[in-house]
Amino acid sequence: MCGMNNNNISFTSLIKPVGFGTFHTITARMPKSSYVPYPWTLKEAALATDVFTKSVSDCSVYVISDGQKAKMYHICPGCDDAKQFGQIERDIESTFDLSSENIEAFVLGSKPPYIAGDDSYELFGKFENFSEKHNIPTTILKGGRGERFFAYSSTTDTLYIANTEPFNRSSDPLTSPLDILRNWFDKVVIHPKDNVTI
Repeated sequence: MCGMNNNNISFTSLIKPVGFGTFHTITARMPKSSYVPYPWTLKEAALATDVFTKSVSDCSVYVISDGQKAKMYHICPGCDDAKQFGQIERDIESTFDLSSENIEAFVLGSKPPYIAGDDSYELFGKFENFSEKHNIPTTILKGGRGERFFAYSSTTDTLYIANTEPFNRSSDPLTSPLDILRNWFDKVVIHPKDNVTI
């Protein structure tokens, strides 16, 4: 979403933890071409206005958007593409103008090494390094428990997250959406351009 401030346009993405019912309602409206399916390699990456994927455990998901379109990469740490990461980098670079002020990204998923092995964190780190190398504003949600589902809408500039881990709101109904993310992930780094909401 964008707003005017002293003739400058600033883009602010929303990050929304949601339940599975809401997630399925949102993604049911997206075309089949928006879905990133198994076996989670570069070939399955989706380029569309809205993109989504499911069942993220030790995989890494990279979502990049220029405000008009988004591309979602759901990459398995054991696949050849993870080991030959240069192919993914070249694909991103050929799809987007990385110098655009509208470029933003999310790095999502991965599992602690004691659960899934070091390959999971290594792949996640490659996506982090890519964003850093190109100075792309990026929010990072790493590790944690549960199986995550992610959807991103360019239309509303919103990242939706559902997780098999519960919200844990029953004991404290005032739990903030940021607290929910911190319960779901080991590392939560929200870029200043982004806001967490429910």
